[in-house]
Amino acid sequence: MTPQELQRAEATRDRLRDAQVAALLGGPRPLREGLRGLDDILADMARVRDERRAAAPTQPPAPPTVWPSAWGEEHVLLGTGPVRLDHAKLDLVRATPREPWASCGACADGWVETMDGNGTPAVGRCRCYGLRDLCERFNAAELPAPVVLDDWRLGAIDWAALEAGDGPGAPSKVLARAEDGAAASTVRAAIHAILRAGPGRRGLILQGPNGTGKSHVAAGISRLRLVAGERVAWVAWADYQARIKASFDAPGRTEDDVRRRFVEAGLLVLEELGGRWTEWAGQQAEELIYQRHGAGRTTIATTNLTLTEDPDDRGCLLGYVGARAYSRLLGSCDVALIRGRDWRRRHMAPPAGGAR
Repeated sequence: MTPQELQRAEATRDRLRDAQVAALLGGPRPLREGLRGLDDILADMARVRDERRAAAPTQPPAPPTVWPSAWGEEHVLLGTGPVRLDHAKLDLVRATPREPWASCGACADGWVETMDGNGTPAVGRCRCYGLRDLCERFNAAELPAPVVLDDWRLGAIDWAALEAGDGPGAPSKVLARAEDGAAASTVRAAIHAILRAGPGRRGLILQGPNGTGKSHVAAGISRLRLVAGERVAWVAWADYQARIKASFDAPGRTEDDVRRRFVEAGLLVLEELGGRWTEWAGQQAEELIYQRHGAGRTTIATTNLTLTEDPDDRGCLLGYVGARAYSRLLGSCDVALIRGRDWRRRHMAPPAGGAR
């Protein structure tokens, strides 16, 4: 394959991935056909890799890297096909392959030599290990049971209703950033950006009342990023604080040990940021946000804290996390206002007798 043919193959691969994202944002259309096409492109690229490796001088391999998995979201993370989902503890769900993993014979216990984008030899996961690797990432993310067992996918969202919000006067939207002066983009556009971009991409602050779909959006993004090979961590803000406090009485374990996992995750979903404010809670929020910003990590935060910029109001985001963390959040995240009625209450029967 010539360099021009390789370039065309890579372009085709990118178009397929964009089509997969578009399909999920537009409706629950299966991705299996697109994934089969992607497998063909990757096979051609693997042949080119082998030719370059044979011609390249011998060099020590780079540290192991995870090859993105090509398994379809609807095939894996809903417990169908080759994956089994079981309740592990409390409200968590554990994923395991239905069949024991066995090496394909062409790799060394799941590891193979690969080539990075510059043609330098490296070490990565073999394709035969992809399903097991995805299950490991899935379990490490600790997604709550409703996110896994209910239909919390981007393709399942009623986008027209979500973006309409409370009507023409209060639609869901993304606030324009002052530095670019552009009109606010749609929520879907912001999600598309976070799915496509690589390291250093902007995160999302999903702000709105209870039940408007903030966690649903965060869950859909998380599941797709897991399939793409990214390390994801999901934690409710109250649970994060409880874990930090538990480390105070744990021999040999510090709050930095607890925090490290959430700082180092490629994508962190911080659910329900807010609640009862204390000086200690504000300090913990500030420290976590500050460290993730310094590490260049992507954060999605769901919150019903208001966006009024009053440093003394603990019910607004600025007052809760402090000026330093607030500045870093706005500098690294788009702010999506999610509006509308409480989805959890839409199908409730009205009170008897017309009571309100």
